[in-house]
Amino acid sequence: MLYRWFLKNFLKRDSNLKCFKIFNFARPFYDLNLLPLSKILERKFYPELNKNSVLFSMKNLKIAISGYGSISALGINSESIWNNYQDNRHCFQREQMINKPEWLARLSNQAQERINGLTKEKKYQHLDPSVLYAIAASRIAVKQAGWNTGEGFAVNMGSSRGATLSFEKYHSEFRESAQQKVNPLTSPGTTLGNIASWVACDQNVSGPVISHSATCSTALQSIANAAAWLHAGFCTRFLAGGSE
Repeated sequence: MLYRWFLKNFLKRDSNLKCFKIFNFARPFYDLNLLPLSKILERKFYPELNKNSVLFSMKNLKIAISGYGSISALGINSESIWNNYQDNRHCFQREQMINKPEWLARLSNQAQERINGLTKEKKYQHLDPSVLYAIAASRIAVKQAGWNTGEGFAVNMGSSRGATLSFEKYHSEFRESAQQKVNPLTSPGTTLGNIASWVACDQNVSGPVISHSATCSTALQSIANAAAWLHAGFCTRFLAGGSE
């Protein structure tokens, strides 16, 4: 209802191309029942819409993935990741965790070295591992895509559970503190937006920066968001992904 109110009042003041683009972003959300309204707006403000128009071109925009980055137990480059995918052996190992042994998949040695290198940079020393993973993977993807740091592109980096290690750390410090003081880094260090904002900071991005959580499909939702923004004409390049 709020969205409908915004459209109704905003379109009274301005019915130019930007209005249509703002609404066009909502087109994928069919369950909100906005599609019929979009058709009404399209007929009212753009009766001349045809295959030669800019709007038609945007809706039929072809999107390509020009680079990708991954950092996990499988490795940090396409060759090692592909080799591990083809290997019949898994990357899990059983290790003692608190009171009993558990199965876990640690980062590869090469990947861990990459993360250790990040923590040596002063401004990244207090970041949660999930944020460090996102920064490392983003650097790989941006480099592969041939983009330059500081160029304009949007970022959508999400996480299912967020900075859990940092949250547990700060919570333990609070409980064990005689005066029960809260570490000043607790809030910025555990906020969900912390992931996307640090990736944007690392890439010196001036475009839109988005964070979200959609459980196990968080990274996939980031790609869907990127496609929606590109089709809407809000940006021309988008860095999307997830980190846990």
